[in-house]
Amino acid sequence: EEGWQTYEWRRQIPEIPICRFALPQWDGQSHPDKVLLLHAEQGLGDSLQFIRFASFARQRVGRLVFLCHPPLLRLFSRVPGIDALVPLGEPPPPCDMHLPLLSLPWVLGAVSSELGCRTPYLSPEPALVEAFAMRLSSIPRPRVGICWQGNPSYRDDKNRSIPVRHFLPLLEAGVELVSVQKNHGLEQLACADPEGRVLNLGPALDLERGAFVDTAAVLANLDLLITSDTAMPHLAGALGVPVWCLLPHVPDWRWGLKGDRTPWYPTMRLFRQTRPGDWDGVFASVRTALASLRGSAQGAKT
Repeated sequence: EEGWQTYEWRRQIPEIPICRFALPQWDGQSHPDKVLLLHAEQGLGDSLQFIRFASFARQRVGRLVFLCHPPLLRLFSRVPGIDALVPLGEPPPPCDMHLPLLSLPWVLGAVSSELGCRTPYLSPEPALVEAFAMRLSSIPRPRVGICWQGNPSYRDDKNRSIPVRHFLPLLEAGVELVSVQKNHGLEQLACADPEGRVLNLGPALDLERGAFVDTAAVLANLDLLITSDTAMPHLAGALGVPVWCLLPHVPDWRWGLKGDRTPWYPTMRLFRQTRPGDWDGVFASVRTALASLRGSAQGAKT
């Protein structure tokens, strides 16, 4: 609780741009006759993680308008509790009060009650799930998605992103690898996997329907996602898809400093570096866990 209150200091940091409005700030109290303007801040992953609280906020106000990153509009159109979506940069309709998205846990009192830790709260489009099911029908199970590279402009990207060469030995565990990596880092796969052993779906995903819309449908057809700490683990966790998130020695604040589980996402398992830069040790643990997963799957079949 003290942490969420202290986190409000982020609003004084120039490098974290947060919209300002000539409206009172919502304090979390019930106002059934008023309209709340909730607005996105920071990256897409932050919105994916914290949009879970919108439905709880909606229970205390008459109407909720969300000022959203434009690429997420279609995905978030299926989020409960949002009455209207407006792209960031466009003027919102008349509202009575406002709040930045990442302030919701503080005003809702989310920590003491673990409010908002239930998943899934995002859902893929059924027609797209079916379409990708047909496309992947020839790929044997278990199908394991991989994603290794975040946005290189992020200040700590050199620590969180992982060279794709670490992922390729996972093929020896008897799984099929499906890349959902988009944009940055695709050149690594072309060099590391010239034989095309990894099914590379990433370049064709989300080109027409908005961020993560296709990707969400693909994840619904996989058995597991193994990923670096980008927006992808948040997407998978929000969908309730099994996901293994690989963390640097000093991780982002939301993952804590120890343990292999997180209350944010019940379907997520965390794999942590024990020494700075030691991805080899992380992947040794991943291979062991994959072998156990493969053995459990074979046992279930028999």
